[in-house]
Amino acid sequence: MDMKTHIVIVEFARKYGIKEGLILTELCRRMQVAGTAVIPFSVPIGKQHFPYLTEKQIRLSLARLREQGCVRRAYEQERTMDRTSMFHLNDKVYQYYLQVMILEQGRLAEVMLPSSGGF
Repeated sequence: MDMKTHIVIVEFARKYGIKEGLILTELCRRMQVAGTAVIPFSVPIGKQHFPYLTEKQIRLSLARLREQGCVRRAYEQERTMDRTSMFHLNDKVYQYYLQVMILEQGRLAEVMLPSSGGF
């Protein structure tokens, strides 16, 4: 079985759930790489990066992260076919991510998950 390795902030997974923790860590990573305050993300983008999650799981996880105040939609592009949304991360969440990535590597976990299927 083909496996894909992901990094997850352990505290994100504990507090919000493993799927939400994986997505939140990935959103933080994308924000750090892009160097911008808002980042694009959609169910198809999530499905590409997390092929073992269903579209419904990604959609529900994003909704839970919005409910918890971790992310919010910055705006929605008006006429896109893939329904890509722009997300803004909660400053405290993003600062915690940076702190862990820079100072506290022990709070990271590498997770090996199947590249297809589900959990």
